[in-house]
Amino acid sequence: MNWYKEWYMKQTDTGIEQNVNDEEVIATYYYNIAGVKVNKPKKGIYVVKQLLKGGKTRSYKVCY
Repeated sequence: MNWYKEWYMKQTDTGIEQNVNDEEVIATYYYNIAGVKVNKPKKGIYVVKQLLKGGKTRSYKVCY
């Protein structure tokens, strides 16, 4: 099984590219799973929406 691990570790090209966006965040909003906007997230899963300076938005999930 060592040959497989050795081969796997050499595979560096994943085909996944990560876009890095260093724009300034103007505002951050939190939404719960039901889509309701909350002011202060507590324990649970939330969707974070950030408004960026260039007019774009960025969204991602977080778990507190």
